[in-house]
Amino acid sequence: MACTLTKGRTLSCQQAIGGIKRVYFSAWSKSYWEGLTYDATDVYTIDDITSTTLQQYDTRPNLSQMTVTIANGDASAGTPAFYDQACDLVLQKLDVESLPYLKEVGDARTVVWVLDMNNKVWVLGLKHGARVTGGTMVTGTARGDMSGMTISISAQEEEPMFMVKWSASDTELTANYPFAQLSTPGNATIGAQITPA
Repeated sequence: MACTLTKGRTLSCQQAIGGIKRVYFSAWSKSYWEGLTYDATDVYTIDDITSTTLQQYDTRPNLSQMTVTIANGDASAGTPAFYDQACDLVLQKLDVESLPYLKEVGDARTVVWVLDMNNKVWVLGLKHGARVTGGTMVTGTARGDMSGMTISISAQEEEPMFMVKWSASDTELTANYPFAQLSTPGNATIGAQITPA
């Protein structure tokens, strides 16, 4: 049986920039992702979420990244390609206040919400959860070296990734940013943050 190919892709304007503004974590559960509302036309777009507390981690430009790698399926086993989703988060400054919260992230299965520099939120680990798979806490050697932490988060999913409904006109000044375009934007609650000492 032949597989169906429905559309191609044109070149767009050169307007997208790289990088991450911040990363949010929420607790994963099977009932959670089943309760989300997906767009009827753009099946990888989330139109609404159930009531969710998101723990926000701010990042500095040019340090953290999200990568989704297409992993080969196995034709002899009849399995399709799947997607290795990864987020490498760099947090500058070593501090004891952050450690309990980083341990919570490390102990949990989470959903990772990545806000990129284009004001789009990409969702990793939605159906099976994401886990911390590595990281470091470093002092650096020279005075100009980074003192801080890196955290690697990974997930394996059947779908590439999902995106939260957005508008190109949304900015940091938009109410409920970056979740303003959800049908019920108030369902996204940002948890309390600490400031490293």
